Amino acid sequence: MRLLRTELSRFFARRFLHVLSIFILLIMGTVLAAVAGNSTPVGPEQYAAAKDAAQRDFELNKQMLQLEYENCVEDVTSPTPSGTWGNGGIEVCAGILEKARAISPSDPVAYLPDQFNLRYELDTWLYLAALVLCLFAFTIGASFVGAEWTSGGMTNLALWYPRRVALLATKLTAALLGTAAVGAAYLALWTGGLGLVAQWRGVVDGATAGFWQSTALLCLRVLVLALASAAIGFALASLGRHTASALGIGIGYAIVVELGTLLVFGVLNASFPERFRLSTYIGAWLTQRVELYEYDVCAGVGPGCGNRFYVVDLAASSAVLGTVVVLLAGAALFAFRRRDIA
Repeated sequence: MRLLRTELSRFFARRFLHVLSIFILLIMGTVLAAVAGNSTPVGPEQYAAAKDAAQRDFELNKQMLQLEYENCVEDVTSPTPSGTWGNGGIEVCAGILEKARAISPSDPVAYLPDQFNLRYELDTWLYLAALVLCLFAFTIGASFVGAEWTSGGMTNLALWYPRRVALLATKLTAALLGTAAVGAAYLALWTGGLGLVAQWRGVVDGATAGFWQSTALLCLRVLVLALASAAIGFALASLGRHTASALGIGIGYAIVVELGTLLVFGVLNASFPERFRLSTYIGAWLTQRVELYEYDVCAGVGPGCGNRFYVVDLAASSAVLGTVVVLLAGAALFAFRRRDIA
């Protein structure tokens, strides 16, 4: 416990953590300002203007159809019809007139200015928060152990606390606990900020208890994903003995695997190449379900032909992500136990 308290104190005292925290707070502030700026409060004046716009469009459409009817009648009854209206004769014109009589004014709601709707848009912005938080957690986790290797502090820690596996595991635990604290606070500020924007300049209708329960579960999944990112960054930096090694592997993976699999499996005409990408399982973890489609396979009929789909659900995504984290963390602990750290 003493070692854990020490590592937690060092985690929160790091200047790099403070700088990154300010950076992600600036991102959040920019997003909240953009959402608030693009959302227009709707009152009686805006609704009246929307109603007038809907009526104007209705009258204009009716006039255009009436003019089309008159042109149609003039054309089909002339000695030399142009054929523009087909060979149906006056019956075609009667259809245009019937259409003109049948139209009605549009719903004024469609003419209202854009307004932030908390119920329908919160999830989208939480996905953005997940991206920011995962990048933050990966970098913090990698730097927390990478700095020890670069400065030689890991050797001093091992001399002070020679139980290597317990030492690295405690350091990883401190990184995860610190990331969880920062991530929970960040998600609370993000969600609360969007709630205030909706109250001030948007719509909060439909934000029931069930909605908030679903939001809380999404925030929990985002937080777990951030912890997985921190663990992966920590493990890669520990294996490579440098923060840059984890960042390099992360960038390399994004280029080689995330993009390369699409190109390679596309050339090989493999089925559902997206299932070989980690991002697919991350998306399924956040949204609880991702469906991959292949349209008109073999362009015919018979066995194996037609549209096909492949489902990645919450269970599959948790299994894949959990396996990646366990394997990398286990490899880091095993290597730390066996390798020379001097």
